[in-house]
Amino acid sequence: MMFSETDSMLKVIIKPDAERIKLSSFYLWTINCYIRVAQAQCHILSVFVFNATQALSFSSGEGVHADCQKLNADINSPSASYILKLANRLYGENTAHFLPDFLEATQKYYQADLKTVDFIGAPEACRAEINSWVEQQTENKIKDLLKPGTVNADTRLALVNAVYFKGNWKNPFKEPNTKEMPFKIKQLEKELTQERLNEWTDRKNMEVDLEVLVDLPKFKLEEDYELNEPLTKLGMKDVFCAGSADLSGMNGEGGLFLSTVAHKVFVEVNEEGTQAAAATGVVSRNLSSGWTRYFTADHPFLFFIRHNETKSVLFFGRFSSPQ
Repeated sequence: MMFSETDSMLKVIIKPDAERIKLSSFYLWTINCYIRVAQAQCHILSVFVFNATQALSFSSGEGVHADCQKLNADINSPSASYILKLANRLYGENTAHFLPDFLEATQKYYQADLKTVDFIGAPEACRAEINSWVEQQTENKIKDLLKPGTVNADTRLALVNAVYFKGNWKNPFKEPNTKEMPFKIKQLEKELTQERLNEWTDRKNMEVDLEVLVDLPKFKLEEDYELNEPLTKLGMKDVFCAGSADLSGMNGEGGLFLSTVAHKVFVEVNEEGTQAAAATGVVSRNLSSGWTRYFTADHPFLFFIRHNETKSVLFFGRFSSPQ
């Protein structure tokens, strides 16, 4: 479900010389759901910033939002063996009016409360406040999400979504076995589709009793993207245009449009496990007795963090070079 959206986004964002690509699939799906709250009809952490010369309409049906609400609850189970923090917040200009239905829907389905701020009088202070909140929600992994100039006196609302994940390997790698190894370069992502991902990760197709000796790079990746152009290429055009955007479900009047969609991802993989809010040429080896196969990731590879119960891809990326 969410991978297909990320796969399309990956193909649009990717550049021939891009070494590393990281996206949060859960974030991208939340983008889709957020806009459905505000838009009568729509095509598709992080942040939307709405300008005064253009917001959201809650008339696209509750099905999508109820699905997102349930998925959020399933993924954030208190009994889970991992840490996953999903935080949403609305930052609204204190002189602006927002429809009660819009605020109720974002609170009900996404637990996004409204924080009133002074975008008109102190846009830079508002930007700093938003960045500070995102940093806190992601355990200091995502810093300076909104760049200078992103927020200005025309800003009326910022929708902020922050995701933080930390999980340990079922069988942790042994740090003394970490050593430098060569890394090969080649292309890969063209071969992956939603259908293949489902097939490869279906436990019925896996030899679950087979022990494998794994060599995996130890790496830390951080990247930020402005998604306006990629989203436009994927068909989400009107919401970025002051003259054609219909986000009247937010304020009942219209006059709002999307000015910026900012996305920043942090992913760290080490001997203990994975942190993501998303290299050195170092490889960690997980030794086990009785192994029969090798898996050595000494070449470009795609990686994803998936919630197995719901088959939802939370983070997705490409690692191409340890440099």
